[in-house]
Amino acid sequence: MNAGQDFGAVFSFLMTMGIIYFSGARMLKVSRFLKKARTTKGVVVKTIESSPGETGSFHYHVVRFQNDKQEWITQQAGSAMPRALPEGEEIEIMYNPEDPTQVEIYSGRLIYLPLGFLAFGIILFVVLLFS
Repeated sequence: MNAGQDFGAVFSFLMTMGIIYFSGARMLKVSRFLKKARTTKGVVVKTIESSPGETGSFHYHVVRFQNDKQEWITQQAGSAMPRALPEGEEIEIMYNPEDPTQVEIYSGRLIYLPLGFLAFGIILFVVLLFS
């Protein structure tokens, strides 16, 4: 191996470890949230568009819902989505009853996206290990 190959191997290894670390940390955060979370209906009251670059945009949604104490909460959901939900649409949300500012739109993306990145990182690690 020459210096260029060594650098490429080290860079690939570090990137793979970063993917595994951050997706694992996200999985841990999501699992802690899901252990406490309650599910209820909410209404989209506002959509905030975020365009980080020319490749597209993401949408954050502000939702209004009643918690288990019958208090009305208006809060921005934590995760961005690739598509905008129309204002006034009733959706299923999850919230932390101990901290109602922790709100997520009920979606498979919540768990499957970090799980997919974690699986990708592990597969990439195995490929790097045996190449």
